Amino acid sequence: MGERAEKTSGRFFFQRPGKLRFDYAGQSGVSLIADGKSVVIYNKKLKTSHLYALSKTPLKLLLDDKVEFSGNRVKGIRDDGDQVIIKLADRSAFGNSNITVVFDKKSLHLRRWSLTDERGQRTTVTISNVKEGVRAPPGTFTIDYAANREFNTTTK
Repeated sequence: MGERAEKTSGRFFFQRPGKLRFDYAGQSGVSLIADGKSVVIYNKKLKTSHLYALSKTPLKLLLDDKVEFSGNRVKGIRDDGDQVIIKLADRSAFGNSNITVVFDKKSLHLRRWSLTDERGQRTTVTISNVKEGVRAPPGTFTIDYAANREFNTTTK
């Protein structure tokens, strides 16, 4: 069974601590939003919504106010010349999930991360065309908890 590789682009907002939004481009209708407490993945096309506690996902390691690369969460550090690659995991909090973050060696800017979920499925986000200091529009990091409940209680 081969790995199914799909590539898409989108708009990405990132604000520490705890806030992130990724809106996938095109017809997928998928958005991932972290509001500091929870992470939700909306799929407008399929009319599904999955809500997780941020503290139970490896994204927490990336979104903490202060990102620390120390202790037993660090599973590997590799320097490939141009970039530094750090693999983080915490079995007690995230089970088999883990996150690998890639930084530019010179600037130390975050370039990419790969999130591997409990089932071993990997999602890689590559960051480009970065604009720093931009104010995110109001509501960017807002999760509609009522809509999430509605999505998940409707019978199909």
